[in-house]
This record gives sequence, structure tokens and C-alpha cells, in this order.
Amino acid sequence: MTRSCDPLPLVPETWDELGLDDYLKNYPNGDKIHLADYVGSKNASNFVCGIGSICDAGQMCYPVTDQDWYILFALQQWNSISNMAFAAIGYAINIVQATVNSLISTMFPAVDISGATHGKQSLAISATMMEVSGTLMMDVMMLMGAETGPVGWVLNVLNFAMAGGMAIWAFKRKVPKGPIVEGFGVWTDVVFQLAALEENAQNVISDAVKKVINSPISSDDGIYGVLKGGAFLNPTKMLVIPEVADHLRKVTMAMSMNLVLRSMNSYITIGADVCTDKGENGAWPQKDRLSYCPEHGGPMYNIIRAVGDKSVNAIPNANVVNEIFEFSTKMIIEVSVNCQQKHNEFGHNPYTKGNFPKSETDECVFNVPVCDCRSGDIRSSIKDHKQHVTEACRKHGGLPI
Repeated sequence: MTRSCDPLPLVPETWDELGLDDYLKNYPNGDKIHLADYVGSKNASNFVCGIGSICDAGQMCYPVTDQDWYILFALQQWNSISNMAFAAIGYAINIVQATVNSLISTMFPAVDISGATHGKQSLAISATMMEVSGTLMMDVMMLMGAETGPVGWVLNVLNFAMAGGMAIWAFKRKVPKGPIVEGFGVWTDVVFQLAALEENAQNVISDAVKKVINSPISSDDGIYGVLKGGAFLNPTKMLVIPEVADHLRKVTMAMSMNLVLRSMNSYITIGADVCTDKGENGAWPQKDRLSYCPEHGGPMYNIIRAVGDKSVNAIPNANVVNEIFEFSTKMIIEVSVNCQQKHNEFGHNPYTKGNFPKSETDECVFNVPVCDCRSGDIRSSIKDHKQHVTEACRKHGGLPI
């Protein structure tokens, strides 16, 4: 008998109040029938869920009533979120492609990347952009009101597994010396890898949705498993794409910039030089340097590159980091230093398990390795034994450069 055609509040508490977990878990023949059988028995045969489909529960009592309407409404929300996540993959990767295109075209034309170096650099950049893509996909879903449930978790696991594999491959390749070439090859490699990621990640979501639809409704793999607890009994909040773009573009660029700097074997030195030069507060004035001085005469903070055992102060087109991408050297250094001091490790990344940065200044968005050249062994190696800063930081500071 129908109790009412006016639905109770659409919140998880209503799900619990109506005992819908038990209702689904113990539904007659629920260990045998699938979603299509269930909705057909409720005269809702036009309720078809899936990627590319819109299943609409409609108004209560027309035709579905009581507990079953709440279940169909929750399924409608789950289906909307799944389709949103599917679309978000392509959207997120488009943002990353545009970002890496800008970064590579401005920062890589003058970097040695020929032969095996090209292969190593391409793989490392591809891996880092996979990492950014994975975080961005999840962030899009979070912004649009989705929960990081089983589908999102599988997507993230797939993405970071791929990134880890390519990063290991890149690390193992040896790099001979070679001439300077342009960055087009790096870009084409990244495009290829991102396209593969998009296809694979969308397949993960599509397969996960199909599994729920085609599994017995009372099973953990079926609608009982995905709906239990009433997590989807909330109307889905959908943000329009321009709003999402405005929110994400800056932080995506920051994460990409950080990873490009890391792929160039960049690191931060503190106190290897003194702030007595002609730049602001005594920093280096050259446009191809990333240098920062808190005060004149104090320790200089620089972002430099390791090339073999030598230190290279120049970073090709370093001026675009601030002038075009609007990331100050001070900000990159401060975020990186704070990250390393807080976590006492190099390259800490807190954004792999469901927490996502909201601005470029958030914790560890920049995590360039830091070498404090004022410390005993490092300082002694540089000053007394005339070692290059890179060699001293690697040997005595343990930097992964």
C-alpha cells in the first residue's frame, strides 16, 4: 500500500529510516535478478541506466511508489555522477594538454633532449602529466558534487599505476650527451600517452557501471553495493564547465610547472650564494635565473639544475615562469621548502588519496627538492673541497637529482 506520494527529505537519513539497505539486501530473488528485471517489475521499463543514458525516476507514484522510488532516485543520481565522471576525463585531459603544450613550447626549446635523453625526458614528462590528469579528473568530480566512491577510486588507482610505471622506466634509462633540439617530440609523446590514458580511464568507468547494472541487485557488485548507506540519495550538484575551468586552470598549471621543473632535474639551494648581486634584495638579476632573496646580504635562494655532477644556474626561458605563468620564484621556493620541512622527505605528494589542492600555494603543490648549503658537510664540501653544489647536495644532502 502506498504511504504517500510526497517524498521524504532526500538525505541519507531517510534511506536509513526506511531500511532500504535491508530491503535491497533481502529483496525476493535479489541474488538472481538484475536491474532491468527489478525496474521492469515496477512498471518502469523505460528506466535505463548506463554511460550515455539518462535514467529518470520521475515523480513519486508515477508510476513507482514507496521504497522503490527512493532506490530509483538514488540510481538516477549515481548514473548522473558516473556520466559526469566519464565526461570529466576528457575535459580534464584537454586542460592538461593545453597546459603542457604551453609549458613545453616555452621551456623546452633550449634543453638537451636528443636521443635517449629525448626518450627519458618524454617518459618523465608523460608520467608527470598522467599524475596531474588523475588529480584533475578527481577534482572535477569533487567540484561537481560527486563522492570519491568505488568508480573514482578505481580510476585513480589506474592512473597512478600507469604514472608509476612510466616514471620507473624513465629513471632506468641512461642519458648520453647530445645536441640541443626542440620540444615537439616531447609534446607528441605526451599527446599519445594522454590519449591512451583517456581511453583506458573511460573504459574503467564504463566497465564499472556495466558491472553494477548486470550484477544481481542484492549483491555487493550490484545496486545494493553502490547505493548502501544512502550516499546517492542527495540531488547531484552540477557546475557548468566554465566555472570548473576557472577554478582548476591555475592550480593545474602550478602542478604541471612543478613537475616540469622536477623533470628538468631542478632543485633549490639555500645559502650557496649570498644576496649581494644586482637583483631585488641582492638576488641574481639575469632573466634565465630563478633567484630570490628575502633580504640584502642574507642567504640566497635559487632554483638551479643538476647536469651530471655539475650545477647549471641558468634555466632556459626562466623569465616566463613569472612573466607569463605568473608563478613567483619566492612562492615556488616557499611552498617547496615548507613541504620538505613538514614531511621530512623529498618530493612529498599528498594529493594521491582523495585530497586535492585548491590553489597554487596549497601544501606541496610545489615540491622541488631543497638543499640547505649552510649545513656542515654540504658547506664544507663546497667551500673546502671545491665540489660542485650538485655533487655536494647529492652526496651529503641525499637529494634525488
